Amino acid sequence: MRGLIIKDLMSFRKRLAVVVFVTVAVLIMAVMFSISAKSGNLYQMTIPGPDTTEQEAEYAKEVMSFAFMVLMILPMGAVGDTAKNMLFEDRKSGFTAVASVTPLTVRQRVLSKIITICGLYLAGAVLSIVISSLVSLFTDLITFRQLFAVVIIGFSICLIYTFLMFDIGIILNGSEMYSETFALLIILLAIFGMNIKNIISLIKAGDNFASVIIEQAKNVTAVVLDRAYVFLIIACVLGFISYFVTVAVAAKKREVI
Repeated sequence: MRGLIIKDLMSFRKRLAVVVFVTVAVLIMAVMFSISAKSGNLYQMTIPGPDTTEQEAEYAKEVMSFAFMVLMILPMGAVGDTAKNMLFEDRKSGFTAVASVTPLTVRQRVLSKIITICGLYLAGAVLSIVISSLVSLFTDLITFRQLFAVVIIGFSICLIYTFLMFDIGIILNGSEMYSETFALLIILLAIFGMNIKNIISLIKAGDNFASVIIEQAKNVTAVVLDRAYVFLIIACVLGFISYFVTVAVAAKKREVI
């Protein structure tokens, strides 16, 4: 099993340049964005004045905070995008046919994939946390605690997406396109279901749409960030379920992992 993990890590090393490029780009953009938001042109947008109403200034702050959140999960996303491709590379290269006749059991092959992918996502999360700690020194718009929660949520959602894609891919005999589509659709439907009340209130807002969306963004962000651990628990539970489902399905099929 150790050999399988090393094989996947060697495959990841080929794409390491992309991860480094994204990380450096995010760090530069985040620092420049932070400085501008603290004392530059972006800062002027957050101050009510002749050309900016209080509502517009508040909206600008919320948008900037959201931008920080997105930036902080990009390095982890770059790592994760490479990691999830490992689920299908073995099948494309024909390695699954070789692995099926080795002494390695299905459980070992599945576990090696999960360990490798979780390890890479964790490395990406640590990378994002380091960048968050640096960025938090330059901005007052969002605290390190909030950025840390964002990274945990991003880490959890990435795992949930990958686990879903893993199971669907095994069930559909390694169909990458359908696996990604169905996994994304399930997550989007779950998000839609959890926010159905907010969506309905936005539809009914009418002329007050801007103020309603600002208030909802504040409330949802506060609740979500305070309960980041819930996403992590869901990801862990789904990981265990994914392992047993994948092992059960893969044991009945040949050359799927």
